[in-house]
Amino acid sequence: MSEEKYTEPARPTLQDEHEELMSLLRSLKRRLQGPPWQDPMVVSLLDSLREHLDTHFTYEESEDGFDHLARRAPWVSDRVVALVADHRRLMSTACDLASQARAAERTAPAWAELQAGYGRLFDDLVAHEGKEHDLFQEVYTQDIGDKD
Repeated sequence: MSEEKYTEPARPTLQDEHEELMSLLRSLKRRLQGPPWQDPMVVSLLDSLREHLDTHFTYEESEDGFDHLARRAPWVSDRVVALVADHRRLMSTACDLASQARAAERTAPAWAELQAGYGRLFDDLVAHEGKEHDLFQEVYTQDIGDKD
């Protein structure tokens, strides 16, 4: 009889995704605080953010993400629907900002507009990720009484 070794399960993909997203958001925020149009990475990072959000939201909306939550805790379905609607709005804003950064005249007012738009997106994404975190915590730490 062979002895089986216990191996700790891999960290959830969603947690890794959230950490990567927050790292990218913070990096962009720092770069946008610099002098107007001096950091050549800003435009590229806004495109990366758009791509990352697309991948991130697609995963969250998959069977392993929100669908799993709704099956496990059907009473959260309305909140899941609201989060998916947020995804559409946030994705649209990220696409608009990336396009704006690529097409804008390299002026201080255009930079200020980009900073303001990104600031709103940053705040909205942080709030959105907080709602998702709270939802996952609620579903996975729920006391199911005598069923556990």
